Parts: sequence; C-alpha cells; structure tokens
Amino acid sequence: MSKNKISPDEKICAVELFLDGKGSQRSIAAQLGISYQSFQQWIRNYKSMGKGIFIKKDNKKYSSDLKISSVRDHLAGIGSQDDICMKYGIRSKSKLQKWINQYNSNEEFKTSGTGETIIMTKGRKTIYEERIEIVQYCIEDKNNYAETAEKYQVSWIGYNKRKINKC
Repeated sequence: MSKNKISPDEKICAVELFLDGKGSQRSIAAQLGISYQSFQQWIRNYKSMGKGIFIKKDNKKYSSDLKISSVRDHLAGIGSQDDICMKYGIRSKSKLQKWINQYNSNEEFKTSGTGETIIMTKGRKTIYEERIEIVQYCIEDKNNYAETAEKYQVSWIGYNKRKINKC
C-alpha cells in the first residue's frame, strides 16, 4: 500500500463519508491507497475518541489497570478485540494483542507507584482438568480473578470456550 501521508482532514473526511453511507470501507481504503484494516482502525478510533484522534500525534500512555481490564475482558469473551479497543480507547488492536501475549507469558504489568497489588505473577503449569476446576471456581466467585489466581497459585484465569464445551 501507499506510504503517502494522508492529512488529518482527509482521514476525517474519509471516515465521515463511510459513516454517512457514501462508500464502503474497501472502496474508500482503495481510493486512499491504504489497507482495509488501517481504514477499519481509523473508523474504530474516530467512533471511540472523536476527530481529535487524527490531530494528536503524542504517544498515548495506558495505565496498568486499563491494560489488565482490557485483557481480562478479552479473555472473558466480553467483546471482540475491536469492541475492547473502542471501550478502552486503545488506538490499535496490535497494542491489545501485545498486552494479551504479555499476560499469557506471565509478564508483569507494572503499577506506577500507586501501591496497587501487581496482578501478574509467575504462575505454574496446570493440567486440563485443573484448568476447568479453576475457571469454574472463578465463575462461581463472581469472576474474582485476583482471588482465584492467588488460591490456585496461577498467573491468569482464562479459558477456551471450545475446550470447556467438550466436557
């Protein structure tokens, strides 16, 4: 795709054309010489953060609480990655995917001097049946991830719905 700079005004105009029903995502992206996925990201960001998202050029900082909440929502199946990015004002799905990988790799989301408990800790390996038990306990405990993780000495609580439905 093209590496030509597209001005903030052009981005806003393109998104508004789509939202007004005056073109499809694919056709507008093709006209601009950008990928369909990039245009989808523009739309998502515009809907969740407004026109200013195209004008600001500073790096956005995300709190550890926001990172953990967004990852937990994803693992709990609360919404698609697009939905979660919109809900939390995350600029790109790749950022959320990076946090998910960090979380699943037992890497810590450090807190910034707030005295909060660090949720991520080094976990241990579990067998399939134990993971089912852990998830069931978590659900019964109103999805209290921190308490469940501490009780079972694991680093995260998540599940693959397809595997659990096979039981």
